[in-house]
Amino acid sequence: MTITLADYLLYCDEPMHFWAKCSGKKAVVIADGMAEHRGDADGEARELAKKYLQTIQKKQYGHWNDLFNQTIALKGCTATIDGLFYDKATDSYDAFFLYMGTDAANYKHQVTFKKIVAEYRNTIRRCYVIHLNSAYRRDGKIEPEMLFRVTLADNYVSELQSDAREAIAAAIAIEQGAQKWFDKLTNDEMLPCGKPSECMYPDVCHPYLDDHKNRNPSPATIYDIPRISTQHRRELRAAGVIELSMLTDDEGLSEIQKRHIEVMRSRKPSIDLRAIAEFCGSVSYPLTFLDYEAVQFPVPLDGYQPYNSVPFQFSLHIIDEAGKEPRHIEYLCTDKNDDAEDLIKALLNKIPDRGSILTWNSSYEKGVHKTLAGAFPRYADALNALNNRVIDLAKCFSGLDYMHPAFKGKWSIKAVLPVIRGNDPYGKFKQAQHVSNGAEAVGAWWRIAGGKAGILQRGGIRNQLLAYCKQDTQSMVDIWLHLVNLVKQR
Repeated sequence: MTITLADYLLYCDEPMHFWAKCSGKKAVVIADGMAEHRGDADGEARELAKKYLQTIQKKQYGHWNDLFNQTIALKGCTATIDGLFYDKATDSYDAFFLYMGTDAANYKHQVTFKKIVAEYRNTIRRCYVIHLNSAYRRDGKIEPEMLFRVTLADNYVSELQSDAREAIAAAIAIEQGAQKWFDKLTNDEMLPCGKPSECMYPDVCHPYLDDHKNRNPSPATIYDIPRISTQHRRELRAAGVIELSMLTDDEGLSEIQKRHIEVMRSRKPSIDLRAIAEFCGSVSYPLTFLDYEAVQFPVPLDGYQPYNSVPFQFSLHIIDEAGKEPRHIEYLCTDKNDDAEDLIKALLNKIPDRGSILTWNSSYEKGVHKTLAGAFPRYADALNALNNRVIDLAKCFSGLDYMHPAFKGKWSIKAVLPVIRGNDPYGKFKQAQHVSNGAEAVGAWWRIAGGKAGILQRGGIRNQLLAYCKQDTQSMVDIWLHLVNLVKQR
């Protein structure tokens, strides 16, 4: 076995996972609801980038013996170089790497690894990253020379090269079995990962967590402390701290982290009724609860920029007056080439022209409106006016106002709703293999829009998308009414 780029990144990110892979441990497959869409979208961008790379080669180098998509396997490592172009004057090569993101700095570890491997066989003069230009706004036909940027990556490589060589040597040693005896409790480099919910090897990293979960009530652990860094979790784990009851030192923790710990330890909620009352009093009727589902494309649709969030669906629950039952409005489009203008028209036609607009994590919905305003300037004033009315319902739970031990340090709508409502509709969706999160919504939408689903499947997928988005705004309604009742009862 040789060390691939994926192996190297796995070692750098989670050495324990790399060791488990090398030791033949069975990995848990982490579902990726957007995998099919992401693969297709990245593939389209990569094909354009390859053609652009060929244009650079012909214009600047002109050597027919230059190498494209060259795989190099030497000294225990293997890497693929997208372009190796010969410079006769210096008897060396310029290496080009394709990255389907917008910031070349995010690809620096990959470039460094590939350059080190390439240098086993060739003298590398310079390294370049071809990546998407975040400022490019499509206007008609795609212009590759505008869609892509070429960034010199030599500074990144120089900065990281020494550490990268050490990491490669360590990864090779692990792969060859030199460290299979490691003590995972004391070796800082081989501590369990910091995210049990996303762990590929839970039996290796967190064999004790099942016992914790099966206890009633299950004790809170260091993994329930919100916004804590991975490094801090590693330090606590290295000290043998797992349950919060074992935590004796809160140095380095913020006030909000300390308060969450207190709430989880006491098993009693902490609710600032005065703050909740102020929040409830800050809104005005009619109340509109808004949620979008949106898709991102590296190669943008006409009028958009790379990775803009283009909405394909919205759900509205509207309470016209206090005490009235909410009414529901929804919209869904499954045409992958749809530019969302019809969605804008439907939204502006249905949404009340006054009153507060409540969302969960308002930066997302506001961002969608800004994106649409950029793509359709004639609607910019109306969309910006919507943003002036947006209020973030999650604000009550992301700070100190409403804390509950059952939230386990989280404040997502999927963490809050089951505690307040007493049941979990999202969990029921998941059990029924129904769309149950945003990534799955994009994946399901792409099955229709990308032509992956058969005719008989499309109706069921549409129903799942509508039900999921409707549940998001219904969840906000339920949480809002809960807050209102708390204020009434105080």
